[in-house]
Amino acid sequence: MNLVRKFFLALTVLTGCGLIVSSCRQQPAPEAKTKAAASAPRQAASKPPSPASAKSKSPAPKPQAPSRVVFNGSLPGTWPKDIPLAPDAQVVNGYYTSDLKTFYAVLDAGANGDKVNSYYQSLFAKGGYQQESQFSGGRSSGATYRKSERRVTVMLTTKAAKPGGKPASEVDITITSG
Repeated sequence: MNLVRKFFLALTVLTGCGLIVSSCRQQPAPEAKTKAAASAPRQAASKPPSPASAKSKSPAPKPQAPSRVVFNGSLPGTWPKDIPLAPDAQVVNGYYTSDLKTFYAVLDAGANGDKVNSYYQSLFAKGGYQQESQFSGGRSSGATYRKSERRVTVMLTTKAAKPGGKPASEVDITITSG
């Protein structure tokens, strides 16, 4: 215990000396400070910043992300004309982006999910779309089609039937361009 006390006492003394020594460093003479301060404004005034350098320092404005426009009950007028609503489906809701590069719709196909899905498969085959992929799992199945820079994904989801009813189907369509 005695050794620990001596250690802390020595540490305290050395720390105190260190503070004293560091505060006793030579300071520049007051006249040297005033000379440096007097020359500083002249240096700044002699070279004003050029307008070009001031402009280059400002950050470029950030591009704004497109906003989403939500719709319910029917397809909007901005919806791509070559992808109409399937005859056996009703629009539940969806959205499109303000830059018109993304469209998404949820369709209620009732018990006609397979008919609606077949309708879109036929439509895309006739319209020059190439099937890129096909997927199936659980209660969902679908495919992705591509034509030029446009990609369309159609996903059919069969919902569980209510007691005494037929199974209902939902079709999700996602259209992206660019």
